[in-house]
Amino acid sequence: MGASLRIGSGSVNTQSRELFRLRPWLQGYESMIALLVVVLALLTGSPATNPWIEPARDVLVQACGSCHRPNLPTSNPRALAVFNLHEPVWYATMTDDQLRSLSRRIQGAKVEESDRDIVNSFVNCKLTGACSDARPQESP
Repeated sequence: MGASLRIGSGSVNTQSRELFRLRPWLQGYESMIALLVVVLALLTGSPATNPWIEPARDVLVQACGSCHRPNLPTSNPRALAVFNLHEPVWYATMTDDQLRSLSRRIQGAKVEESDRDIVNSFVNCKLTGACSDARPQESP
């Protein structure tokens, strides 16, 4: 435990006193930090704003998983650099151009049309913020 100082009739932990010294530096920035967190969440298409993230991952595991999952012998380092389906936020490293390329590439994949629609909905939501109100149906 940190050393204590006696101030007045009580004692204050020296670690707490260090925090009080930093507080004036932070004053006035709390609102800006909160706003920055909200803006970043919106710009990155956080799971709360893009209902297509997990359904798209499910489709991509089937269509692209042989290269985009690191735990397989067929994984491709260049593919993993674009997106890694094993990561919780698998799309975080993708640029807008890579997202558009994903929409083009899924068109040529051997997947159902409804699965293509899921991936395209994810990409559209991520790029434009236009996420349909209709949430994806859960698989039985």
